[in-house]
Amino acid sequence: IQVTEQESSKVYRRRQQHHITSHSTRRAETSSTLGPEEAFRGSRFTGHIQPAKWPSHPDLRSLSRLNVVNAETLGESNAILYIEGGLTMSEEIQKILQSILNRPVQFVRLAGNSLILYLDCEPGDLKEGYSIWLEPTWHFRNNIEVITGSRAAQTEDEQEHFKISELFKQLFSKPIKRLTIEPITNDLQIEIDEEINIRTFVSDPSDEESWQIRDYIKGIRIIGNPRTIQTIKEFS
Repeated sequence: IQVTEQESSKVYRRRQQHHITSHSTRRAETSSTLGPEEAFRGSRFTGHIQPAKWPSHPDLRSLSRLNVVNAETLGESNAILYIEGGLTMSEEIQKILQSILNRPVQFVRLAGNSLILYLDCEPGDLKEGYSIWLEPTWHFRNNIEVITGSRAAQTEDEQEHFKISELFKQLFSKPIKRLTIEPITNDLQIEIDEEINIRTFVSDPSDEESWQIRDYIKGIRIIGNPRTIQTIKEFS
């Protein structure tokens, strides 16, 4: 399938990176770091990419507006990347997004009300794995209810913030099963273990960053906002 490079209409102004301090030295912004008692090192996907298949999920079949530009199924795990509504993006971006599928969540960090998922790596591992950084607004839900969201995580109460961060323990060692990027908003939806969803929501169309995905192996950062999806090459 031929895709075209989506050119950014505005120059991305890179935000100043925040260094997350320890729980005891936090000031106005609260930061909590979570990890399993023993570091989980999931093996990387080594299978073959199977031909694209239309999902059997009835809810997805019934979505007539869904226009799958590229859907790859990895191995036998039915991990799928959906790009809706005819959205186009570069082959490089699609390959990175596809490479995230099936990788386990190894570490979770709640930095203020920003949520970071580390896949096949932990904070400080700059030579392997991937991270998905979600800026507000986002929510975290299962098939029954909304568990928490960025507004709740905005609290300055350290004990309350810690309780919220504990809710993400259920993500540990679970693989990314599906990624969906919506048209117009470029919102990102992450499905984990077919029961848990994390999703961004645009609250300000002028936001420079709704989410970012970092490929530490290639040194590439993918940035999504309501206007564009683009890549930035990072230099070590």
